[in-house]
Amino acid sequence: MRIFKHVAIIAMSIWLIPEAHADDLTFAQQTQIRSETLEEDRTLLVVLPEGYEEDNLQYPVLYLLDAEDNILHTAGTVDQLTTSGIVPPMIIIGIVSTNRERDFTPTEIETSQNSGGADRFLDFLDSELIPHVEQSYRTYPFRILSGHSFGGLLTAYTQMERPELFDGLISGSPSMWWDGEIMISWAQSTFSSTENFDNSIYFGIGAEDGYGMRQELQRFIDVVESTNPDGLDWMHEEIAREDHMSARLLLVYNGLRHIFADIRVPDELRANFNTAAFMAHDMSIVEKYGPAAKQQELIYHMVADLLIRREQYDDAITVSERLIEAYPSYHLNFSLLAQAYEANGNCSRAIGALETAALLGGTDVGSSHAAGYREQIETLQNCEE
Repeated sequence: MRIFKHVAIIAMSIWLIPEAHADDLTFAQQTQIRSETLEEDRTLLVVLPEGYEEDNLQYPVLYLLDAEDNILHTAGTVDQLTTSGIVPPMIIIGIVSTNRERDFTPTEIETSQNSGGADRFLDFLDSELIPHVEQSYRTYPFRILSGHSFGGLLTAYTQMERPELFDGLISGSPSMWWDGEIMISWAQSTFSSTENFDNSIYFGIGAEDGYGMRQELQRFIDVVESTNPDGLDWMHEEIAREDHMSARLLLVYNGLRHIFADIRVPDELRANFNTAAFMAHDMSIVEKYGPAAKQQELIYHMVADLLIRREQYDDAITVSERLIEAYPSYHLNFSLLAQAYEANGNCSRAIGALETAALLGGTDVGSSHAAGYREQIETLQNCEE
């Protein structure tokens, strides 16, 4: 089992999961920020991408509401999706709640003495937290906000009130019942009058969520669909067999997949492959999401192998070298590069790639590929370039 070993250096104390596994599963650290806007200290749980301490790259940032409840499953989800090449590595800034109803609701209601503080909370994010994070960490200018329930309500409100603040938003099981469904009437005017959005939002809910949730969200979505906001990339879905609480992990998973859907190679390019277009797409996701962004490892493999079989060896080398840059720790990636070099008549470079493959292959648990790579190296010693 791969464990989280990325931590924030500035932490004041460590956030652990159960004591029996504390040594193995320490993955986030806790720090605080003083908010003059909210007139209180706020606790943050920070998870940095693997390798952050060793590299000098910049990363997108996921701002997570209700971190005390959501940090575990969100960090695991990000780790899985990052490892799979579906989303880029990212920094997670989990915001621990102090008064959810106060901070996440957009209006005051008579039955709640602590409500209607959403605008103040957004001021805190905009003028205090985001600048603090961008000063303290190596961030790339792509920000995501994720919230559930009241947090999902705030996320949807953020999209309407301050759409420029985040590039992607996840509104999970939002409490659209709040204040007589006031958000729905606001949505009609907001989405009709805003000329152009430039971000992405995911609305999701469990299909077994209770009264006051699914129907209200659907009425909100009906407004989004009817107004068809220009430039807003949105998605709505109900997760089968999940209720209000059990849906949380899948909502973050599906929400991130929606926000970063354009990392996937377009279907048109798959059908009519062109190496220049493939590499241009690859560079476009790096430009949008930062230098650590990459496609799925299998995609590079499939493309490079296809190019070798087509005898397009220069292109195969280009794609294989990008594969190595994106995934430098797997021996088969260097073996594939060696195949491309050898097919192109460059035996010395093929040997160099195989030497690296032998070093990496010898570390595989339960088996070693190093001997096979050394045999290939010996065969290539007599190759004439």
